Amino acid sequence: MISSIKKLLAVLVLVLITAVVWITQFQYQTQRDGDVSLDGLVDSITVQYNEFGVPRIEAKSEADLYFALGYVHAQDRLFQMELMRRLAQGQLAEMFGEKLVDTDRLFRTVGIHRHAKQYVADIDKSSNSWRALEQYIAGVNAFQDQGNLPVEFDVLGLTPRPFKPEDSISVSGYLAYSFAVGFRTEPVMTFIADQLGEEYLAIFDLDMPAGSANHPLDSATYESLAKLGNASILDQELGQLEGSNAWAISGSQTKNGKPILASDPHISFSAPGVWYEAHLVSGDYEFYGFHQALVPVALMGHNRRFGWGVTMFQNDDMDFYLEQVNPQNVNQVKREEGYEDLTLINETIQVKDSSPVDITVRTSSIGPIINDVYKGFDNAQPVSLWWAFLKTPNPLMNAFYELSRAESVDAFGEALKQVHAPGLNFMYADTDDNIAWWSAGLVPVRPDHVAPWKIMDGSSNQDLPTGFYDFSYNPHKLNPPEGFIVSANQRPDAYEGVMMPGYYNLPARAELLIDDIAGQGVTNLENEKNNQLNIRSEYAADALSIMLAELDPAQKQRLSPELLEALNAWQGAFTLDSVAATLFTEWQFALFEQTFADELGEELFKLFVRTRRSDHGFYQLIGLSENSWWSNQGKAQSRKEVVNQAFDIAMNRLTENLGGDSSGWQWSEVHLFEQKHPLGSVQPLNHLFNLGPVAVDGSHAVPNNLSQKLSTGMQWVTSGPSTRRLLDFSAPQKSLSILPGGQSGNPFDHHYDDQAATYVSGEYRKVDLDAEAASVLILKP
Repeated sequence: MISSIKKLLAVLVLVLITAVVWITQFQYQTQRDGDVSLDGLVDSITVQYNEFGVPRIEAKSEADLYFALGYVHAQDRLFQMELMRRLAQGQLAEMFGEKLVDTDRLFRTVGIHRHAKQYVADIDKSSNSWRALEQYIAGVNAFQDQGNLPVEFDVLGLTPRPFKPEDSISVSGYLAYSFAVGFRTEPVMTFIADQLGEEYLAIFDLDMPAGSANHPLDSATYESLAKLGNASILDQELGQLEGSNAWAISGSQTKNGKPILASDPHISFSAPGVWYEAHLVSGDYEFYGFHQALVPVALMGHNRRFGWGVTMFQNDDMDFYLEQVNPQNVNQVKREEGYEDLTLINETIQVKDSSPVDITVRTSSIGPIINDVYKGFDNAQPVSLWWAFLKTPNPLMNAFYELSRAESVDAFGEALKQVHAPGLNFMYADTDDNIAWWSAGLVPVRPDHVAPWKIMDGSSNQDLPTGFYDFSYNPHKLNPPEGFIVSANQRPDAYEGVMMPGYYNLPARAELLIDDIAGQGVTNLENEKNNQLNIRSEYAADALSIMLAELDPAQKQRLSPELLEALNAWQGAFTLDSVAATLFTEWQFALFEQTFADELGEELFKLFVRTRRSDHGFYQLIGLSENSWWSNQGKAQSRKEVVNQAFDIAMNRLTENLGGDSSGWQWSEVHLFEQKHPLGSVQPLNHLFNLGPVAVDGSHAVPNNLSQKLSTGMQWVTSGPSTRRLLDFSAPQKSLSILPGGQSGNPFDHHYDDQAATYVSGEYRKVDLDAEAASVLILKP
């Protein structure tokens, strides 16, 4: 009997293994060789895959080229495409259930999907960029119709539905949304300005124009906006943009006599990552581009003559306005000429395994009433959203289509006029020894009295933008005398007297890169690798020096001689073996709690630590021995007192979390990197879909910006370089790049994670435009 059971179990195990092998090898196989016959093609297309699964698509016509791109992109990333269109259009609850209803409610209210439908209705259907989009979508649908659907479709029980051009436009809208951080910044800054006062506001380095008025919000309104702001920070795996580095160095300062271009956009990490690389060739056109899901045009890339990278401009193109409701009619708001009727839009959110949720979106002439998103705030004052993305023609697809075909640096700059929103910095270099930088995006013209980082008055026209500046006012440089240009999300200098309000990062990364590039003399790719991988923060080192100087002798007794020596010697390098980095980070967060939390309250404090202004505030405040922020619940305190209180808290937390032996408090114990998949939060699916966790060096606000949310305990990396690229224009056909994971979105495919270890180790892979194919796929009519 026992023998029979053993034999039966052995057979069952064999059957299970066979089934798993069959599923992974056949049902979910990614096809990169052989022939595939497809309706919709005119001629046969050769797709050559390199050793990392990057396709080189060669087609006789542009129509076939973009059809093939859609097909191979969908083969590798169909679930990512499905996820992104549902996110942008407020349809995630239909996929994941009730927990995503609030996210859907947010996006339905913002109205990206409504804007996309109107955009498609108005677009010039005879343009080359529109035809490229149509063909790309046809290719995506061709794969969905006859290819192997991703495993996620089976896990979630998804029924495929055709993709449409408006899906791509919606995803482009999400790109703009993820750049706009006004949701998190403006409620906090308004509260500080209106409720706390000038001294509290001074540390944030904000411009307060003469005549700027306060429009006090009540507690319910602040609470609704704080909840909205925190909800706008989406889960890591949904890929929001967080910053970036890019720089160009003239050939006069390089070993090979031609420019070097470096680019590493900082985006929330996910599995798979946001970028899909593809090498397109048709006739005289050739371009190696970095694409996002459902976007046929490359957002950055290069060919044998020129290339570009992008960073966030971080200009403020999103404003919030307090509305005054008619006491006799809740669907009317006050204007100078009388009351205006709100437009009511009924939306239904489909919810998996639950009943549909009906919502009514209210919009004014300014924009949607944004704090209607959440229930429970019926007493809140309505606040409307004015957003440049919803107010401009924004021919973004056409802009990027033309950028990859620009025949000169001047033509490249001309195409950038079509980038209205989101605001982006473009870093450019070419073989003619041009280097250039433009801040592209429409900049609102606001009345002189307006502080755009505050919530303003919507009841009259006095606070509203009056138009947009001409593109000629946008900051830009062409072949500057210093021989290099750096963009790292720092605030640009005023150009032609026009300041650019925005959500800029501290200049820490930019200053470090500028100093290093200026001081290195004649350079090469190896030096620029070191610059991209720099993990040192002078701001952190300076802050720690001040904190240590304020530490009482009794507190210093808690530090071992070795740790005290390491702290005094620390130069701000977040290396894996650093104990100083761990203590500084825990101590810094305790200082945030002891200074900002009591004045802001729980919800606004949670929002505050996710704003870029929190960095500005901390590093300004730590240099002030006396300031109102040092007080605690009305009790006056000095910097010295608060620094010692925070040290005590940090030491207790580290001892509790990592043990009493401080030699074990290394950065590698807390700074962990995991690339998460939307299904990876469920065990044991995390083992299949997620990449990591693994310890990594780097930190927040350093060039190698492997950034964690400011918090206590484990410092989980949430965002960072979504790719690292280096191009030497003495040989542009051979460059360097790396992705955090891999090209494929199929977890059973070895290209899902074949670059992960290389990325973590700080190495690169070669991008050779003339590389021999590892496999060849033929797409035939």
